[in-house]
Amino acid sequence: MTLIAKELPEFRNLISIPGFGKTTVVSLIAEFGDIRRFKSSNAMNAYVGIDFRHYESGKFIAKDTISKRGNAVARKLLFRAVLNCTVVSYYHANHIGDFYLERKRQSSSLQTKKIAIGAMHRLIRTMYHLVKNDQLYDYTKSHINR
Repeated sequence: MTLIAKELPEFRNLISIPGFGKTTVVSLIAEFGDIRRFKSSNAMNAYVGIDFRHYESGKFIAKDTISKRGNAVARKLLFRAVLNCTVVSYYHANHIGDFYLERKRQSSSLQTKKIAIGAMHRLIRTMYHLVKNDQLYDYTKSHINR
């Protein structure tokens, strides 16, 4: 599968993300298919099932949760990819790891999965941008100066 995936143009774009190895990239390409077919990164969120479900009835407003209606395998792959990006961020700076670690410091330990979902959303946006614009990952372009 790796030999076939190496010929695809998105392989080069995705492998440039710190924390992504050949296995991760091939698995994500296998689950998503052609990323260019999505009209936006929000469509990719819906495909994976991390888009928010909102419920409201009268004066009752329920807590927003993710829909989980999408591809469960892709959701698990993205979760592991976020953790890989976070671990690698100690050696190779990337905005996914920065976001995750910063939010983790600011919140309680009960928020870990919510923070991971937010990081998955950022990762999907990054993947979509890199593939759609045929660019390699560059931390200096993605880093927001404060």
